[in-house]
Amino acid sequence: MTVAEALPYGTVIAYTSYLGDRAYARAWMFRESSIESGLEHIVFLAETDLAAIGLGEPLSRGRGDLFCQADLVPRLYRTESETAVAEVTFNDGITVRLPGVPELRLADPSPQAVASGHIGQLALILRVDEALSRESSQFSLFSLEAATTFQYSISRDRTCNADFKSTFLEEIQFADDGWIAQLVLPKEGVVVRRENLALPAWTHERLLRDAPYLTYAPDPARTFRIEEVQIPGPVVPIGATVTIPERECQHPVCVFIGGSGRHDRHGISGRVDLGTHEIADALSERSWMGVRFDTRGAGTTSLGSDVLEAGLETVIDDARAVLEYVSNHQEADRERIALVGHSQGGLVAMELAVAQTVSALVLLATPGRPAEQVLADQIVNRAKWLSLSAEQLGMQLEELHSFLALLRSDEDWDKSRIPERFWYLRHSRHWYAEHLSRDPANLIANVKCPVLICQGAQDFQVSVERDARTLDAAARQAGLYVELVIFDELDHFFKPSSGTPNVDDYYRARHVSPQLISALQKFLESTQKHHS
Repeated sequence: MTVAEALPYGTVIAYTSYLGDRAYARAWMFRESSIESGLEHIVFLAETDLAAIGLGEPLSRGRGDLFCQADLVPRLYRTESETAVAEVTFNDGITVRLPGVPELRLADPSPQAVASGHIGQLALILRVDEALSRESSQFSLFSLEAATTFQYSISRDRTCNADFKSTFLEEIQFADDGWIAQLVLPKEGVVVRRENLALPAWTHERLLRDAPYLTYAPDPARTFRIEEVQIPGPVVPIGATVTIPERECQHPVCVFIGGSGRHDRHGISGRVDLGTHEIADALSERSWMGVRFDTRGAGTTSLGSDVLEAGLETVIDDARAVLEYVSNHQEADRERIALVGHSQGGLVAMELAVAQTVSALVLLATPGRPAEQVLADQIVNRAKWLSLSAEQLGMQLEELHSFLALLRSDEDWDKSRIPERFWYLRHSRHWYAEHLSRDPANLIANVKCPVLICQGAQDFQVSVERDARTLDAAARQAGLYVELVIFDELDHFFKPSSGTPNVDDYYRARHVSPQLISALQKFLESTQKHHS
């Protein structure tokens, strides 16, 4: 069946995603007249409101435009969200264009279709294939999110309440007209249903925002000056802000290393303010020269040509370049350089403190256990928020353990032995593997400077008992001078919690607690006196 036969002009296919009885996402698909000669033009729209199921993020919108042959073989795929535009061309290979990245030429084989997380794309693939009339179907598909071509198949399955089951463990029910009527993700508790929905009012609007959701605004009464710099990095220049007290002298230095994910030097990540700027500015008001920097793909730091292979080592190398830069700054006292690491940034800070001489180390909400234990706890918390069953939680934990076992057992990531749902994640494997190879308790034992460990008791990502106290015990056993400070009312970002800890708090306007600032200042002053 051709695209035109499956999706005539004027036809809209729409789906709603539910968790229990709560709708949190809607998706639309329709065919437009193509300006590209001989190609079909399919539009995919999506609207997601994770706040509706307690995961905090407010309404977001996305659009995908696919230009393809009559048999759905892609030639151009373009996506637009409120924060970025990306494009893939399929012509004698696959070329990916992402913001701030040189063209990526993938070695992957050309796909039969595009499937980038939009239910309409999968529905159209199966409709054109007339999958309902077959016992099984297999496709070579491309995902922009995973930047990979992968194999996807469905086969009739009589062990569940659906017509078919996929290699990604989806249970698919078809309507008589050949379109997906319902898709179930059993371990997530998600049900996607075809529904009669009118196109949204924003269908033909430009989505990309001209300005970020949140911006850093320094205090007009500040007593430090601000330098915006580009630091030579191992792969790309690293955008950074240096805050320098007005007093003319060589200043003790505090390098702030943020956690995982994409955020700018000030700690702005989309609609979330992580609070980095509040901590760094407060310390510069108290005589410390501060340095904070963008993660890859944020601020003025590009993703880099190594984006598909980047992992924890990439983050460490960038942070090392920042440390080297500030060590040579003419107003820095290189004998008094402190590292402050938040969450994953604490692991990075420990790595640097082991390899190089620093005067102090501050660990904020830093994992003290191997990564697999932290990841498992995060799955448990998410299941609790979403009211998932014990069976669903067990399925998710089993999936995590299977994935981690593959990472440990197959260093070369041999495609012939990797299930497709895990092969799909192959560009993330370095991040996971490099975390798995580190035990934070062993790492801190090799640090050679005074250490301050800070932990919020309302933090659901990192634990007081299993992480902060584990690091504290390991440091003491190694003979380090260490202080442990627990903040009963504070969360992962050292901001006050509204009650029951939940990711919803992250999207509320709050401030870093003065208690944390005070603890940092007291500890850093003591180390400064020691080195003066």
